[in-house]
Amino acid sequence: MRAYLLLAERLGSFQAQLLEGQIAEIRIQYSGNIFKGDVNLLSTACQVGLLKSALHTNINYVNASLFTQQRGIQISETKKLADDNFSNSIVVTVVTDKTEQLAEGTSFGKNDTRIVRDDDLYLNAKLEGHIILIYNLDIPGMIGRSGTVLVKHQINIADMTCGRKQIGSLALMLINIGESIPIEIMHEISELDNVTFAKQIKL
Repeated sequence: MRAYLLLAERLGSFQAQLLEGQIAEIRIQYSGNIFKGDVNLLSTACQVGLLKSALHTNINYVNASLFTQQRGIQISETKKLADDNFSNSIVVTVVTDKTEQLAEGTSFGKNDTRIVRDDDLYLNAKLEGHIILIYNLDIPGMIGRSGTVLVKHQINIADMTCGRKQIGSLALMLINIGESIPIEIMHEISELDNVTFAKQIKL
């Protein structure tokens, strides 16, 4: 279960760093036999990751629930026996006063946490360390253009994963890098043709 505690916290942190608006509700869905028992600690881990990144304050397993209560954030948990694609997975949906966003993750080992869905885009990316998230139009050359910017600035790419709903639609690229990069480089990526959004994430 330790691997899923790490997953839950990282999913919360991932979501927090992409949020727009004030958090109103957090929905957590647990799928798989491993979650048959009490999932309160997992839900707390998710809140820790989300609130720590969103509020930039000292949030821990002891006070996370108090913070959510004080802010009137609704927490809901649901379970189902199986996921369509994975033996066990966690889906975190965050509702704010401006938007609603979903992230699904699973674990392939003690420290191998993965994000496998971002809203309606499916992929399989490592959920750890420093990540560059890019939304772009699905046209040829986008991977090369983004990679060229990073290589130009001598940024080492550890892993790169892409997902799309259909050919020519909105696509998602997650690039794992070894260290934080300056805001100027992120701006350069954001300014690439056909990039609609780019954000650096630290987990």
